[in-house]
Amino acid sequence: MSCKPIVTNSSDPTVDHMNHHFRSDLLLPTIQVILLVNPYNKASVLPFSLGSIERQLYPKHLIKVWIKTELLTSDLKAVKGQKKELFEEMLDMNAMTVQMLRKWIRDNRKQYNDMELVLGHESLDGTNNETKYWTTDRFKHLIEMKSFAVEMSRQNWAHFALVMDSDVVLTHNEVFAAMTAHEDMIAMAPMLYSLGTYSNFWAGITEKGYYERTEDYLPILERQRLGWFVVPMIHSCLFINIRHKKSFNLTFDSRDIAQEVSPFDDIIAFAKSAKINAIDLRINNEEVWGYIPPPIETMTSFKSIEQDLIDLQLESLVEGPEFPIASSLTSYISDEKSGDKLDVDHIYVINLVRRPERRQRMIKCLNILGIEAQIWDAIDGKQLDDKSVESLGVHSMDGYLDPYHKRPITFGEIGCFLSHYNIWQDMVRRNLSKAIILEDDVRFERDFKNRWRKALSKFDTKTHDFLYLGRKIQDSKNETLFNDVMVEPNYSYWTVGYLITGLGAH
Repeated sequence: MSCKPIVTNSSDPTVDHMNHHFRSDLLLPTIQVILLVNPYNKASVLPFSLGSIERQLYPKHLIKVWIKTELLTSDLKAVKGQKKELFEEMLDMNAMTVQMLRKWIRDNRKQYNDMELVLGHESLDGTNNETKYWTTDRFKHLIEMKSFAVEMSRQNWAHFALVMDSDVVLTHNEVFAAMTAHEDMIAMAPMLYSLGTYSNFWAGITEKGYYERTEDYLPILERQRLGWFVVPMIHSCLFINIRHKKSFNLTFDSRDIAQEVSPFDDIIAFAKSAKINAIDLRINNEEVWGYIPPPIETMTSFKSIEQDLIDLQLESLVEGPEFPIASSLTSYISDEKSGDKLDVDHIYVINLVRRPERRQRMIKCLNILGIEAQIWDAIDGKQLDDKSVESLGVHSMDGYLDPYHKRPITFGEIGCFLSHYNIWQDMVRRNLSKAIILEDDVRFERDFKNRWRKALSKFDTKTHDFLYLGRKIQDSKNETLFNDVMVEPNYSYWTVGYLITGLGAH
């Protein structure tokens, strides 16, 4: 099945003062938020996911919130060794999860139409070695809870049910308004970014209900084409128009689809039921709506979950607004260990004073990563001319032309060079053995700190003085592989990030 774009009517009146999605001629629909919280390992992301609900520009008296999770118990006396340490960590994470949920509901209850936290009970069995998260029992429980919650939404006379995973973070504050503004749609979702090419929709699905790679996926994901698209699968942040009669035919339970043999999976069953009943599933990518981490495989993926959360926060600062934090849960945000200099003597970040937004973005990125750095005011090329450059004693080499564009050096490039040159002088004055220099438009790669330390461990300062962290490659074909993480570069543009030794600076 392929994707097809939907043409929307751009002439609809949208005059409400709060945002352009609200219709002035209709009463706003009520929304039932359904949040099923993994009891094992979602504590670190909850302040952000709950914050994204809290920050929506939508009347809170029209929103009901229903949250379900489990309270874990375990007889630790029957558990020994490494498993005992693991269980203790899981119990601590679960206790924090329940504590946060209770606090958030207590502090926000008066603002919303209704809020309810339902706690089930689950025992960690010391005799069971199963750590796989998506077991048959967990799928069954998840399906039952989703089915119950959607039916409850109907009984509560909600217009829309939002079935949202607890690790979804909405960075755009008009998601609720945008998704519920289309009364003709039955099931829709905002497209969510993740790491790599993962998202909350499929562009192709096999007859048996499994993922199928198609040419339609990347143009939607990368926002080469913008709009609403009919796709065979949406998940993790589902808006269901439960006023529509056809919505009764949607199900999360494959056992309700008599004529189909499907995997026991909630999202596949939902997609199959939509297809059988000719219900279009729609995804919207007109805005950067929010983020979702990659799927987890085990209950105990604490370290990878923490790293994914860091990487997603960094990505959000590139694409737009930062992760929202629930106003009453700021104390639960675990900052990275501050003061990390990445195993060098000093880190400089070059920033033009006339670009304060870049400075603030970099400060936020460094705080998320726990990196200690000095912001260094750049020399602004726009303030340079021939006279000022000459007064600094700077002269272009006779006959110099850019090797690719065949043009003389620009004032912007001179300002850039002088900014770096001044840092090299500072390194020499302070007798630094090695330093990292970053520009303020740097974009940190996934798992940056671990990857950097791996590279640094293979960098020999006895033979080399300069190591690019980032650059614009001009001629990769003729570059020599130096080791498994480095090449000997040819001419490159940009000085977005590099390490330089004290000898190199001298």
